[in-house]
Amino acid sequence: MNKVELTVHSKEGLTFSLIDPEVPIEEQGEFDLIICKCNRELSKESLQEPRVLKILANFLDYEKSHPNCVFLDSVAAQKRLMSRTEMSAIFDEIPKKDERVIPTRSAIIHEGGSVPADFPFPAMAKALVAAGSVDSHEMGVVFNAEGLNKFKKPVILQEYLNHDSVIEKVYVVGEKCWVVRKTSLPNYETSADREPLLFNSQKFEELLGVRGDVPPPPQEVVDSIAKAISETAGLTLFGFDIIRDSKTGKYAVIDLNFFPSYRGTTGFREALQKLVLSSLKK
Repeated sequence: MNKVELTVHSKEGLTFSLIDPEVPIEEQGEFDLIICKCNRELSKESLQEPRVLKILANFLDYEKSHPNCVFLDSVAAQKRLMSRTEMSAIFDEIPKKDERVIPTRSAIIHEGGSVPADFPFPAMAKALVAAGSVDSHEMGVVFNAEGLNKFKKPVILQEYLNHDSVIEKVYVVGEKCWVVRKTSLPNYETSADREPLLFNSQKFEELLGVRGDVPPPPQEVVDSIAKAISETAGLTLFGFDIIRDSKTGKYAVIDLNFFPSYRGTTGFREALQKLVLSSLKK
């Protein structure tokens, strides 16, 4: 687990202390709020390590025995996002709350299973595990059902929407949202004989397209999506990726991260301090 270090003006009456995750929290003091962000601790491999299990139990036990202590964010909420199946369920809820957001179809394909006959291609194929392992970064663009033979099952198929090579990475701290534009994959069409494009999501620069003339997303749309995710997933510190569908001009949420880098943002510390103060007043 990573530690966040803050300095808050004494007039706020707050004291920030670093917590040793391997020592019982009860022995370290009484806390009104705990900033708790996991990383690899929630991966399948790590959950088999006694040390990691002890750390997670430490936080879970304190959260259970101190119901008035605010957690930013709960271990349970973070653990849910380790599964792309759970993530897709969250995505499905967002269009119900904002008609400017469109749903994207998904399907889980197991070994020996078949793709639904009406599933739209091209599609993204990803491992079910969303973070914390090497497999979580291995994915690809699939142009036809046969292309799935190149992937280790089970996988989740996600409808690929053309978006003119523009992706918006949104970072959220409470009610504060930053939008950082990045270059993405190009537009693709369905092909009956094209081989899939396999890549690692951390190093695929050679596949990036050329950004089109895509207007920035309206702030009210970004804020609406962030609010919907926060309410559905129980998160206050998170990031998500959105694209603008080239055909409809509407937006789709394609990824969610419970521990983003906040790279490219300004004023993070101030926003976090504001979130802490507002959370304590609820």
